[in-house]
Amino acid sequence: MREVGEVCHTKGYVTETLSDQERDWQESLLHIVQTKVYDFLLLVQERWKPDVAVWLERHLHSGIPWVRVYSLFNEVLIGPMRRHGRRGCTECADTRRIMTLKDRTRVFQMKKRLMEGRVTSGCEWLTSAAVYLIAEWLCHMMEQSDENGSSYDNTLVIIDKKHLKLSTHQFLPVPTCPVCGELEEDRQDKVKDDFETEFNRNDTKGYRKHAFNDLRQKVFEDFVDPKTGVFNALLDEYESPFSVSVANLPLPVGKDEVGVGRTLSYDRSQVVAILEGIERYGGMEPRGKKTTVFDSYNNLSHVALDPRKLGLHSESQYNLPGFPFKPFDPAKKMYWVWGYCLTTNEPILVPEVCAYYGLNYRDGIQNSFVYEISNGCSLGGNLQEAILHGIFEVIERDAFLMAWYRKLRLKKINTESIADRETQLMLTKFEHVTDYDVHLFDMTMENGVPSVWALAKNRGDSGMNILCAAGAHCDPVKAIQSSLHEVAGILIALQDKFEKRKTALYEMVHNSHLVKHMEDHSLLYGLKETESRFDFLLDANNREYTIDELYSGKLYTGSLASDLQKLIQRFRDLELDVIVIDQTSEEMKRHALCCVKVLIPGMLPMTFGHDMRRVDGFERLTKVPKQLGLKENGLNPFPHPFP
Repeated sequence: MREVGEVCHTKGYVTETLSDQERDWQESLLHIVQTKVYDFLLLVQERWKPDVAVWLERHLHSGIPWVRVYSLFNEVLIGPMRRHGRRGCTECADTRRIMTLKDRTRVFQMKKRLMEGRVTSGCEWLTSAAVYLIAEWLCHMMEQSDENGSSYDNTLVIIDKKHLKLSTHQFLPVPTCPVCGELEEDRQDKVKDDFETEFNRNDTKGYRKHAFNDLRQKVFEDFVDPKTGVFNALLDEYESPFSVSVANLPLPVGKDEVGVGRTLSYDRSQVVAILEGIERYGGMEPRGKKTTVFDSYNNLSHVALDPRKLGLHSESQYNLPGFPFKPFDPAKKMYWVWGYCLTTNEPILVPEVCAYYGLNYRDGIQNSFVYEISNGCSLGGNLQEAILHGIFEVIERDAFLMAWYRKLRLKKINTESIADRETQLMLTKFEHVTDYDVHLFDMTMENGVPSVWALAKNRGDSGMNILCAAGAHCDPVKAIQSSLHEVAGILIALQDKFEKRKTALYEMVHNSHLVKHMEDHSLLYGLKETESRFDFLLDANNREYTIDELYSGKLYTGSLASDLQKLIQRFRDLELDVIVIDQTSEEMKRHALCCVKVLIPGMLPMTFGHDMRRVDGFERLTKVPKQLGLKENGLNPFPHPFP
């Protein structure tokens, strides 16, 4: 692309060209920028050579602004504008751009080989029109730059070679970037200070700190972009009874995770989808601090959580052919992160694999001892908000599993007794636009937080027969609404898969080991052949209870700080620890968002894949039903129906 410099020269810029093919070009370049006065440096490459840009990032300390131009596949990429010491480098830009590609795993492999000098990338000749467009844009970027920075910092300009279509795309610096990343070390004293400071504040009246309209524009601008965003797509689903939106989160391994928003308007659902996706992003791996503790539990037991208290797999599970996890070895060294125990007010070490469920994606599961998901992960406007909603999720899943595995005869909720008008409209609309009746059951456990099981039963003969979901909240109405949104959100999404997979599902009826994936748990109970497994709930003699009968005097004031403190005290009285790991990443801090993982040792953890269940050694499976006076029917051997 030597012609780019020539076009810039015709526009009045004094240029000097140095080819990276020249011998000792690095030394020559450093000599030029140190001995001559230049306003700008252009790194123009016909082929993608990421090692050259990284070399400049690490060695060009003169303060001179510079920008990179290179050709990759059917695109020319310009940017970002760079100055030494500023975040959002060329490596960050490459990572964000590649992450949005469908074949990102192959491109990352190619980049690795390019960095090692083992291969060279292909190159397409550019038309004179493309060269002129590139030069014009570079001149524009140079004019926009000054000592205070540029509007093109953290920005990629992308030109489609075929159509010469130009677009600009902002990107966020990558917290773990090996070139410009500045993650602080995970420290015990820092964790203690952060949590003590947070719990000395008492300034939040409601359960949510940020107003919806304040968040909407900010998260869209920073997180969603088809070329460079943390999320590369945001889609609306129009067949659901309520408004459902999905934010797509690409993972480095080539798979996708999603954030799902379920509300009564698409505006809100889109924002909620992004926020849930940000929560998923935070739970994948440490992106806010650097893990430093590497030792065995035996050496750390005085300050560490014994992971066996979280409920691991049974010996028979570990011995299954092909079971991917190995039994926990207290003498084996592993990585640990600092969490904080809210019931004892002390920092505590937690195995990194229990704090970040995505490490199995990043590192593989060869060295892991337990199956972990996003259970207990939550996002909020501050730590208290995130913690409270993380506790709700742990309570919801524990209650559902308790009810299922012990086949508890739950009390059925009389839906006509719900005074809230919005909830009544939701129930009416759900049953009107679908062929399903909704049954609600109270599954509140000994902690007293209202928890609701929603069961949708098909009135007809076609489609899935039964679908289930759940919700938990200090306000029972919000728990009911949450369960309704969840069951409505999966109803349409699973119907097509159900019809396509019926043959495999029939096999699962007789062999629970074939239930491997999250969706299998719901799809299996679409078959009428499995309806009898819900006899403990759908007993015609099960009388209904009003909302007032079930939830009078329950915990709810509407004050975040007050309700959270009461809930923590309740767990303290129950001799259950509440442990929190701060998962907040750099990207979240920009918008005053906090992300946490809540662990409550002794409560049942949600898992997917019947062989992955974690129910061995839990006292509460026998203790709690007796405390509540609930009739139980032995241990349920079948896979749970949680979606």
